[in-house]
Amino acid sequence: EKLLHAPHAKEACDEVGIELLESWPHYSPDLNPQENVWPWVESQLRKSECKTDTFAVFKRRLLQVGKTYPDAAKLIPSMHDRIDDCLRGKGAMTKH
Repeated sequence: EKLLHAPHAKEACDEVGIELLESWPHYSPDLNPQENVWPWVESQLRKSECKTDTFAVFKRRLLQVGKTYPDAAKLIPSMHDRIDDCLRGKGAMTKH
């Protein structure tokens, strides 16, 4: 059986009863909310970063910026369309 997930991830899924789909696309960023949010968050963080920032400063800014993501309310409601598009495109990037 070809695994699409790392062994420790598969083990964790098995432990809690999550069944992996055999034909799930190998890479479907349109189904991962992080792939939608992170580019925006990163661009906002870059506007205010300083070379002298500590990790604590970065973490605080990251949390502040992440909470202001303007399209958060659209991520879940659009998931049905994203899944349909992904399945039709056999895992290729979608228009979303």
